[in-house]
Amino acid sequence: MDQISTQCLDQDIRAISGLPSWLQILFQRISSQTSVAQGHLIDWFPNLQLIVHGGMGFGPYRQHFLDLAKDGDIDFREIYAASEGFFAIADRGYGEGMRLIVDNGIFFEFVPLEEYGRVDAQRFWLGTVEANVDYVLLVTTCAGLWSNVVGDIVRFVDLVQFRVLFAGRLSQTLSMFGEKVLMEEIESVLANVMQRHSANLNDFCISSQFEQDKGRHTYALELSDANDIGSLHHIADEIDRALQSDNSGYATRRENNVGMLAPEVVFVEPGTFAAWMVEKGRAGGQYKVPRTADPAIIKDLLAISGRLKSASQ
Repeated sequence: MDQISTQCLDQDIRAISGLPSWLQILFQRISSQTSVAQGHLIDWFPNLQLIVHGGMGFGPYRQHFLDLAKDGDIDFREIYAASEGFFAIADRGYGEGMRLIVDNGIFFEFVPLEEYGRVDAQRFWLGTVEANVDYVLLVTTCAGLWSNVVGDIVRFVDLVQFRVLFAGRLSQTLSMFGEKVLMEEIESVLANVMQRHSANLNDFCISSQFEQDKGRHTYALELSDANDIGSLHHIADEIDRALQSDNSGYATRRENNVGMLAPEVVFVEPGTFAAWMVEKGRAGGQYKVPRTADPAIIKDLLAISGRLKSASQ
């Protein structure tokens, strides 16, 4: 990352692709290498035309990237790729879905999320799917996979061109207490909160744990600028209210603290998540920060954050 951030500055870069979290770290490294005050992409790469991103939700990062792309004519395109194949690509604007690639040796099947895991769960194909239903994605490929569960949740927004939104991972759905909160919902809430407070989010993860015999979500948030923490005193309340408004299952369990306690938020120093990934041997563009994490990971992050803060003082 250090080498790339230095060597790319004298190159005619016109397209960049990667996970949003790692691209954000790269751009921060580049900014530290230059004397440009604003740190806009056009200042470093005047001919940059395209940023391709995927592998994780773009919502929490979108405003930061739009700020970086200010005054430049840069197109953002989301792709949906996995080890099993290349599934879809955005051919319209943000939020309008990605168009499934249906002629590339992959047969898609869809199980309604509410039925997944049941012996009698229905399986739909492109001729029978419905819009605005959360489906678990299965693929059969000419490489030998047969009804393979990819582990992703998708939702159709267009049944003519078959455009889907990525709604999250099965493993990253928060439902330890029966709340059934999709990562898409959390990313949308965080994006809106950050935009209201003019703060940029580097990375985050959430743990579910029991406390006083009740459930609670703990958010570990890393901001681009630690100075922005001062304006986010009530962010836990804002997240809580927004999720209750968006998700009836969460609202039911939060009512009068019967099933769940209010969430808590802890902030970590900039660079904490990247340092944690390096420490765990997971540095590099193919690795993603786990959005849902064991409480022990939150403790690890806080410990690393403490070391980074001490080193900077």
